[in-house]
Amino acid sequence: MSYLESKYSNQVSAKLTEDQLAPAQIENLTYSVKQGEVLLAWAAVTKNADGTELTDLAGYRVYRKGQSSDSFELIGSVPGDQLNYKDTSAKDGASYIYAVSAIDGEEVPNESEKSAELAVKTIPSIPTGLTSSATKDAIVLNWASVKNESDSKLNENLAGYNIYRSETDGAGFENIGNVVAGHTSYEDKEAILGTTYYYVVTAFDDSI
Repeated sequence: MSYLESKYSNQVSAKLTEDQLAPAQIENLTYSVKQGEVLLAWAAVTKNADGTELTDLAGYRVYRKGQSSDSFELIGSVPGDQLNYKDTSAKDGASYIYAVSAIDGEEVPNESEKSAELAVKTIPSIPTGLTSSATKDAIVLNWASVKNESDSKLNENLAGYNIYRSETDGAGFENIGNVVAGHTSYEDKEAILGTTYYYVVTAFDDSI
């Protein structure tokens, strides 16, 4: 009886090489965050895994996962003379774990052990849709939630919103209160009759 056989898989290439020595593990992986991005930085790798001098460094590979139980995914790479990587694909207000490896210049690169894992929290999204209305007793603010029911990762660490007020257009804002996540309105009952106020709202996470 004959058997059924699939089509070919994807093709890869390889050849035997004398250099089987990978670069040393990356050290001093650090990060900083800005709105909408995570900037990673690390120390240059100058040695092979056995401590000998590394002469054919080709670059670095950057990996990311959403939680410790996930598998790392390659999200980018940079050449050997670049010691940083800007991740603009991370979602706002979320937790990630990063690691970076070094590769040499072989046709099939030897890759170092991944760096120690680095846990990162991104900055929550900027609230949108802020509106104001006035009653006899208070100024009422409303805005759109930064959460998205169809995307649980987006702003997964949201803890609430801070409300700021000023009597100067575009400057001098002071925090006058906050509400917990799930609430998207605020009543300013301390407003003084006849005074024009300016308001802004920010989202904050559960970091301590």
